[in-house]
Amino acid sequence: MDRKIAEAMVDVLYQVQREVGYTFSFDEVYATAVQTRRKVDLNGKDDDYVPILFENELRDLVMRSRINLLGRLNECAKFATTSRA
Repeated sequence: MDRKIAEAMVDVLYQVQREVGYTFSFDEVYATAVQTRRKVDLNGKDDDYVPILFENELRDLVMRSRINLLGRLNECAKFATTSRA
């Protein structure tokens, strides 16, 4: 991966963080970058596609995280109401 693509990925990272109000950990960024590279290679795309897919993968990560949080909160609410009965 060349410097231009890496810089574009950093720009995407900061943009997504600002827009969604979430700060990614190093591990999340690394795992998402690895997953992005793997998907780009599997689909036979060139490096210009990396920043586009990276943005999508970051947004998906936030969405999944929020869905999981809502699920945990829902389970806690169920437990709280059933334990009082």
